[in-house]
Amino acid sequence: FNRERGITFPAIAVDRGTGTYRSRVYVTWNEGINFYDDVSGGTGSISEPLAEVGLNDAFTTATTFTVNNTVRGQLGYPGDFDHFKFTATQGQTGVFYVDSADAGGLDLAFRVFCSDTTTRLAVSNPGPGAGSLIVFTFPATGNYYLRCAGFSSSVGGYRIRTKFSVTGPERARDHRDIFISS
Repeated sequence: FNRERGITFPAIAVDRGTGTYRSRVYVTWNEGINFYDDVSGGTGSISEPLAEVGLNDAFTTATTFTVNNTVRGQLGYPGDFDHFKFTATQGQTGVFYVDSADAGGLDLAFRVFCSDTTTRLAVSNPGPGAGSLIVFTFPATGNYYLRCAGFSSSVGGYRIRTKFSVTGPERARDHRDIFISS
C-alpha cells in the first residue's frame, strides 16, 4: 500500500490492530479500469480554510469534502499538513488527480488513510509539479482521509480533482493485462 505509484503493484497486508479484524489478511491487485475520463470535470470546489494557518493540520480538524469536488489547498510552511475527510462506499473506486501544483517547486505527496487515521491505504509522490494520481477501491463503507504534505520541505498551492470511477465496457483499455495466482 505504501508504494508511491499505488496503481502499479499488487499488495498484501495483515491487520495487526487490536480490534475484531485482527489477523485478517487483505490482498489487493491491479484492475484494468479506464479512469482517464474520470479525472476532469466534477462539481463544486472545497478549499482548506486559508485564513487560519494550520486549521486542518490534523485528522481531527480535517476539512470535509464530497468526492466529485475539486479540493484546493496551500502548504504554507515546511512541515505543513492539510487533511481532508470524505465518505466512500465499499467497492467504489476513487480517482484523485493533482492537476495543478505551484510551479515554484511544490513536491506534493498525498495519501489516503483509513477511518482509524493510522492505516495507510494509498500514496502518490511522483515529484514536483502536477501529475500525482491515486486510483483506489475502498474496502469498506465509511470515512476516509486525504492528507497532503510538501515533500522535501517544499511549499505552495495545489488543486486535486476527485471522482468516483464509473466502470463501463472499456475495462482494461490502455492498460496492460495483469494476472496473479497464489
